[in-house]
Amino acid sequence: MLKDYVNYQSGTLIQRLEVDESDRGHRYMVYDQNMLDIDLGLTIDDTYQPRVIRLKDSSRATVVRKDDIVISMMTGECTLVSSRHDGSILPYNYTKIEVTSDLLEPAFLVYWFQLASEVQSQYKQYMQGGSTIKKLTHQQLKSLYITLPSIERQRLIGQIGIKEKQLNVLKQRQNRLKSNSYPTLYSRRTIKCLLRKNNANNKLNYKKIYGLSLMTYGAIWMPTSLKTIS
Repeated sequence: MLKDYVNYQSGTLIQRLEVDESDRGHRYMVYDQNMLDIDLGLTIDDTYQPRVIRLKDSSRATVVRKDDIVISMMTGECTLVSSRHDGSILPYNYTKIEVTSDLLEPAFLVYWFQLASEVQSQYKQYMQGGSTIKKLTHQQLKSLYITLPSIERQRLIGQIGIKEKQLNVLKQRQNRLKSNSYPTLYSRRTIKCLLRKNNANNKLNYKKIYGLSLMTYGAIWMPTSLKTIS
């Protein structure tokens, strides 16, 4: 079971924290859905300003750091916290997951929560209850079953998920450049340069290692479907 490899830490009830009304308290961002979407690579909103609070004492708050694993209890979405949101306070509708075993790769766990059919089928069972508001509970998280491939395969799958997120961000930036007043040729050259640099640093020969069916986008090798990897 998943609970054999991880610990869970609940988010914080923000209204129970002692807010400092003066300018002396330490400033904290409050993690929210927009920040989750940014960390997932679903949006590249560089102008988003999250809610900020000042606290006299943060000892009762759940604070997340870069590369911590966060899951939304409302949607089941899971991500690694980016450096942009390092030091944020995690609200009650989110949970921090700490990997406690060397048998589980954190990046693989994020992929598993996001795309694996094994966890999606368990989610569906949980959401079929009689409650009007569908929300994951800690008890449900603790009862999840996970099938672990070898640690080497976990690392590969985790890296595939990371590369897909990077690719999605690059595609969004390309679309943004196209929509601005820059010449189209400049936009294409910029994106190709970024893609080639990313590929030179991180290219993985998936076909040689696992015989996966591959496709190319720009200069980055990607599997035809992440969902086929289990």
